[in-house]
Amino acid sequence: MIYKNKKSNNVFLIYLAMFLVFLSTVLVLFMSNDSFVEDTWQNYAEYDFEQEVVVDENGEEVVFNVISSPEQLAGAFNLMNSASADDWKTGTESAGTNQYKLSKNINLYGKTWKISDLTGVFDGCSFSILNLTISANANTNIVGFVGNNHGTIKNLYFDNISVTTAKTSGVYVGGVVGINYGTVQKVSVMSGKVYGKSGKYTSRLVGGLVGTNRGRIEFCTNNASVYNGSHIGGICGTNDYVVVNCHNSGNITAYQNEATRLGGIIGESSSSATIQLCLNSGNITNSSTSDTTAVGGIVGYCYAKIDQCGNYGTINGGDSSTPESFVGGIVGYMKADVLNCFNRGNVTASAKEDTDKDNADAPTGDAVDSDYILISDHMHGFAGWEHDRVWYTREAPKVASYKSMSAYAGGIAGYSN
Repeated sequence: MIYKNKKSNNVFLIYLAMFLVFLSTVLVLFMSNDSFVEDTWQNYAEYDFEQEVVVDENGEEVVFNVISSPEQLAGAFNLMNSASADDWKTGTESAGTNQYKLSKNINLYGKTWKISDLTGVFDGCSFSILNLTISANANTNIVGFVGNNHGTIKNLYFDNISVTTAKTSGVYVGGVVGINYGTVQKVSVMSGKVYGKSGKYTSRLVGGLVGTNRGRIEFCTNNASVYNGSHIGGICGTNDYVVVNCHNSGNITAYQNEATRLGGIIGESSSSATIQLCLNSGNITNSSTSDTTAVGGIVGYCYAKIDQCGNYGTINGGDSSTPESFVGGIVGYMKADVLNCFNRGNVTASAKEDTDKDNADAPTGDAVDSDYILISDHMHGFAGWEHDRVWYTREAPKVASYKSMSAYAGGIAGYSN
């Protein structure tokens, strides 16, 4: 006779059922928790690269690690972050360690990128990184595909980027680089958005490519929309060194309590900088109620010479409640010379003090083309205000200054000092 232990079988079935419920719960959480899924792919980075030998411009052989997947891209940046910037600068890193190149487009759809520094060479070889998504928390103050760039990023396209931050002060936000100490060359942001967090009168440097530039940016373009910040530029928020041969076609927008420095290429540039051969065709809209705003087609507030630059975008600088605004087709507030520049975009400035509509019918005529352009009068085809300069001009596109006791508008510069 065979006896069956029904009680034991029942206990086993109960535990089995509990285990299956637990397992199904874990799977549901895994599939629904984006951050868990997004973090996992980058934590399991791949480090097995094919290598390719390239002869550089000096005739020397350079070994590149070849990237062909998102996991290899993550692995490359993990390795680059294991070497210090000083090692890279002194050339002690082996050629095969810090040289990387793409062999195909890399699609990051559904993955949130972990911000990493770059200390080597990253050559996109004219391929694209698609669907880059960065959503930085309030504890992150350097935001971009690369946080600090001490190396070279070149020959790379970005398409459909989304870069945002939750930090309201002391933050550097770029679609490609947060702070650039190295070289960004032939890099294009084709579409997407770069968003700074709203915050009243706080330091938020935001650029379509770079938050703040202390190196070289050359032959770069931006077509992403750029929003919010204290210093906003289509290429970089602030510039301390070289920006040449760059083009912005993305729209630049500052909202209430936002930008004090807003430019199609650069928000603000220091006196040590070089700005040359740049073009803006994006529209710039400033609705800030900041105490003083400076808005320009190329640079908002500039201490450096601007040479051979042009603007086609419409410049709308200053809200009706803005205490004071300086708006120009090339530069809003200028403390250096503007050479060989032109503006073919309409310029409008508004401020709150005077309720009269002074000089609304501003000069309208040929676009500005000049070898040496300096300023005249409170609102004019070339500048809103000028101190101790000599100039010659032709008439500019339509320039309007509303409530102009504190609104300075010019076809080239809003204010020169």
